[in-house]
Amino acid sequence: MAWITLVFFAATVAGALAQFPPGGYGKTNYVNPYVNQIVFSVKGDIVTRLNDMGIRVYGFEPLFYRARAAVGSGYLVKIRINYGQYIHATIYKHFSGTPPELQEIEVGKSLLEPLV
Repeated sequence: MAWITLVFFAATVAGALAQFPPGGYGKTNYVNPYVNQIVFSVKGDIVTRLNDMGIRVYGFEPLFYRARAAVGSGYLVKIRINYGQYIHATIYKHFSGTPPELQEIEVGKSLLEPLV
């Protein structure tokens, strides 16, 4: 009986980890409230970096994300910043509970461009 439980547990863990390929991001999802909170916690940093590039932000709506597990969680997020203007932001949240950190912004993205 114990081996059946062990096999079931191993299959469950393998299935859960399958969405996070080693070193890579999982599938694209709509932003949920948890990811939305993470994105908005670095909104000031995003707006500052965009302003430094000469890009003004008139809207801010996180739409889609991909996640990966590391020594914390990494998020690649598509954000609408203006009508017809989108960015991809890479955000890292360490497992220790420190505040999320904006790592990179890619500008000039479209709505249909995949998160890669």
